[in-house]
Amino acid sequence: MLITLISGVLFYKNLTQIKGPSRSVLKIDFEALQTLDLQVYSTTLFLRQNQGADITELKDENIRIKELLDILNDINKNTPELKSSIVKIRNHFLEKQKLMDAYELAVKDLRVNTNALIPAYNVLEKNNIKFVLDKHDFYRECILDSFMYISFSHKENENRLSDDQKVLGQIVSYASAPNPDLQKFGGHLDVIHKRVKEMDVYLKSFKEVSIAPEMKIVAKFFQENLQAQSDQNENLLTFMFAAIGIYLLFMIFILRKT
Repeated sequence: MLITLISGVLFYKNLTQIKGPSRSVLKIDFEALQTLDLQVYSTTLFLRQNQGADITELKDENIRIKELLDILNDINKNTPELKSSIVKIRNHFLEKQKLMDAYELAVKDLRVNTNALIPAYNVLEKNNIKFVLDKHDFYRECILDSFMYISFSHKENENRLSDDQKVLGQIVSYASAPNPDLQKFGGHLDVIHKRVKEMDVYLKSFKEVSIAPEMKIVAKFFQENLQAQSDQNENLLTFMFAAIGIYLLFMIFILRKT
């Protein structure tokens, strides 16, 4: 009698585990992941506005995207609508991961070259490499224009930096021999210009693309699975108590007979 009851309960438990959602789907708060798009944009914008900010948050969000993709792989795509939504979400986040990796690289490269700009200028000063334009130290003006462009990358500041790069290119080309210190200084300006422009393009992509409708469909499926799992657990608990009750009644019946 005891073996039969235990076998029945275990059979029901195994049956519900086969039909129910996978543990990886139930392990993560899917509703919190729905805000990931906005969080990524906010983090990238903060990194753009604050050059010294910690980049760890962007790395953490990239990890959460990988977790979301793992969840999508475990979901049983039982309707065309759900299947289509999952494909769109997956493609969206795969593309977003590529953008985040490129953005992180641009942030690091921009910081390295920004930090190296003043030391490179000091080397020019030490070696007495000077150039005066409109009664101003041209190389110092290049640094100021670079910092202005990093802080406010509108067209006017970009044009100033572009003009500096053109003048610097002419200085290098007119020299009797290549000057590695001057070329290094110009290289920092080139990277700063390139990376700031790239980061602005990435920020626009982070902001414009949205998959809110698809996320709602998958979130609804996720909540239904959670409710189904809760119902199955309640039923399993009920069966266990019922089995215990039946076993106790059977034992009482046997004892009375003996």
